[in-house]
This record gives sequence, C-alpha cells and structure tokens, in this order.
Amino acid sequence: EHRRDIIKNYHKFANGCYRLLRILACVTVIAMLVLMLIEVVRRYCFGRTFIWSDEVIRYLLIYCTFLGGAAAYYQKALVSFDLVTSRLPIKVQEILKLINNIICLIFFVFLIYFSIQKVISPSVVNNVSNASGLSLAVPYCAIPIGLIFMFIFTIDFFPDLIRGVKEAFREDKKTIVEGREKEGDKVC
Repeated sequence: EHRRDIIKNYHKFANGCYRLLRILACVTVIAMLVLMLIEVVRRYCFGRTFIWSDEVIRYLLIYCTFLGGAAAYYQKALVSFDLVTSRLPIKVQEILKLINNIICLIFFVFLIYFSIQKVISPSVVNNVSNASGLSLAVPYCAIPIGLIFMFIFTIDFFPDLIRGVKEAFREDKKTIVEGREKEGDKVC
C-alpha cells in the first residue's frame, strides 16, 4: 500500500512536470512570435532592429525544442519504428518495452552528466554571445533541463511497463490453460 502511494505521488509529480513543460513551451513560442512580430514592424516601418533579437529568438527556439521534446516524450508522441516489434508476440513486445525504458534511463543519466559538464565548463560559462551579452550557458542549459524531465518521465513509465509484462505473462498462461481445456474437450 505504501509503495502504491509512492508510485501514485510520483505519477502526480511527473504529470505536474508535464503540465509545467507545456506551459513553458507555449510561453517560449509566444515570446518568439511576439519578438518576431516586433522585429518585422520595426524593420519595415522604422528601418531599425534590435541587435539582440535574432539571438534571443534562436535561444527561445532551443528551449522550445528541448522542453517540447520532453513533453512529447511523456505523451509517447515521438517517432518510433515498430515495424518489427509489432509483429512479435505481445509478451516479447512488453519485455522489449521494459528493456527499452531501462536503456533510455541509462542513456539519459549519461547525457545529463555530460551536458551539465559542458554547461559548467569555462569555455561555455565564460563565453558571452555577441549581440545579447548573455553567457552561452543560458542556451546550453536547455539540454540538461530537457533531459532531466525525460529522466523523470522514464522513471514514471516503469510501473505501467512492469504491469504490462505481468499481464502479458498472465494472458499467456490463461491462453495455455484455455488451450489445454479445449484439447481435453476434443479428446472426450
């Protein structure tokens, strides 16, 4: 029961993270659109532009990409190729999904570690962008932030994946028992 509460609370936490990501991704898109609109008006009506606008729009796009990508990962809306796995037995599919989740978890740990190392490296922290004057650590931070959310979501997927494997094995047993019962009916 305590374990179920922990799983339930973690799922609520992951769902809250997902909602936050959606809001942040929307804010970055709106900010990009507003800034681009302002720049178009300034450029064509007044012949002037902000020096920093193109750079900030690029940084917002980077954040939108990593935050939106993490949100899409939570919704399982990313591209996947299931041409081979969809033809496998359900039991094997469920086991492969669990193995894939474990591999993703390990992969995210490595990527988070190395992306944080890159963000805090002197070559990034001490380097300032020309137009906006921001440290390059600002756009680089989008990478570990998005990956941390993906890591959180990957952990949240485990209970459902484990349940799927258990149910696939239960269904397999049930099918075997039903098959034996039908064979027994034929013999009599």
